[in-house]
Amino acid sequence: MIKKEEGDDNRPETRSKNRIKLNKKYTSSDSAFKKVNVRKEDMLAVLDKEEKEKMSLFINTFKDKRTVRKMFSFNKITCPGQSILDIFEGKVTDPQVIDLYVEIIKDKLIKEEDKMSRVKFALSLMSSKVVGEAKDAGGKEKKRLMNLLVNRHDNWDSIRYILIPLNENDFHWHLMVVEIKLKRFLHVNSLSKTSSTKEFHRWVEWMKLFLKEKYGDYKEEEWESEIARWYPQQGAGEMLDSGIYMLKAIENIANGVHAVWKKNVPLDVELIRAKIFMEIMKMVKKI
Repeated sequence: MIKKEEGDDNRPETRSKNRIKLNKKYTSSDSAFKKVNVRKEDMLAVLDKEEKEKMSLFINTFKDKRTVRKMFSFNKITCPGQSILDIFEGKVTDPQVIDLYVEIIKDKLIKEEDKMSRVKFALSLMSSKVVGEAKDAGGKEKKRLMNLLVNRHDNWDSIRYILIPLNENDFHWHLMVVEIKLKRFLHVNSLSKTSSTKEFHRWVEWMKLFLKEKYGDYKEEEWESEIARWYPQQGAGEMLDSGIYMLKAIENIANGVHAVWKKNVPLDVELIRAKIFMEIMKMVKKI
């Protein structure tokens, strides 16, 4: 699903060279999120008349069943038309949609070098296909993670966040945020589940191995794990929306939007779904 970046070097010895120091003092303002009181209208722009008209045109294109069966592409990331339509129709989020939308986010960040350089995306890992450690026979998942994290073009002096989407049983999405400067592993999950927490900690252990090799002054006891309990939780009838919650979190972090929703302000999932659908359709080409 994700194109391998040019210049990736998967040799183990690459990770042991040029180890970086973590000796600067940072504060809570360096966090991926900052808890502030915000109004819903500050977080979500309302679809204007022109956007609604465009959305109607996009929806009409999918009335042709041949269009639904087509593949769509952006920056060589491909996705089935049906999966894009599923976003608008309130269905579970396809992994290819996750990769496609994050690629669109990354493309926008390229225009803002300071934002792009501070975020590292590790996509297409697709964890938790089956339950427990038995699914990772031979350490394939761990090796894949390490390979995705190693790119000689990355400037690890400026990277602040590593974003790792996690998926359980092809259904539930949650996000692992590695906050480099704060030395924290943050679990962003819109549906509290014991299985999700266990899966998060399993990936934390793998990230510790990477950090130990990457940073010369890495000390495990200085790092902490935290569950973002203040992150909005899915309500009744929103069981298929975890991917949408996660994409919104990724977008906020990537764009430096230091805000979260208040618990008493429900997340307007339908509006976010519409805007994500619109953004994808404006950027992709039918192939």
